[in-house]
Amino acid sequence: MITNALFRVGARRIATLVLCLALPVGMTACAGLPTQSFIAPGAHNARYDGFLAYGAFSDLAVEGAYEKAMCRQLLAAGHACETMLDAASPTAPQNGASRRRAAIGSGAQAVVMIELLDPSADSRRILASGRPGYRVSLIDIKSQKVVARFAIEGRKSNEEPATRAKRVARAVTHALQQRHLLKQRS
Repeated sequence: MITNALFRVGARRIATLVLCLALPVGMTACAGLPTQSFIAPGAHNARYDGFLAYGAFSDLAVEGAYEKAMCRQLLAAGHACETMLDAASPTAPQNGASRRRAAIGSGAQAVVMIELLDPSADSRRILASGRPGYRVSLIDIKSQKVVARFAIEGRKSNEEPATRAKRVARAVTHALQQRHLLKQRS
């Protein structure tokens, strides 16, 4: 009888230990990629629930993959999202002014702009072992100011663009949640 009681207590302790170790690992896995985040002074109370995803890439297929992945993640988290390719069609010439008009006309509150860091820069080539890196800016559409910026490390450089896009979108959504920048839709 004492042995059974000790076994139950021991099993509970082991289960608690496993849970305590697994929870932080599981939460880290949600982010997927190492991310640093920076919030603009005075923007700590900013919350958004409508987004325009903009992949600032010169390759249309890559831009589409990143924008769609970002919108899928935000939609799955319960937020509205539209791609810049839908808001500002690539069938017409686009520039900063036309994208700004598209952002304002989209009804979104913020733009999530994803940029690839220069892979030939010494910091990428030498210090990051050639892995891709991303700079993601959260831009308030009304004020046209950067509210937050995220620096995201990529993984393997031989991954398909869609896989990379999905990882980056998960990391961005996780960073937005961690920094309390997402407002629940009513």
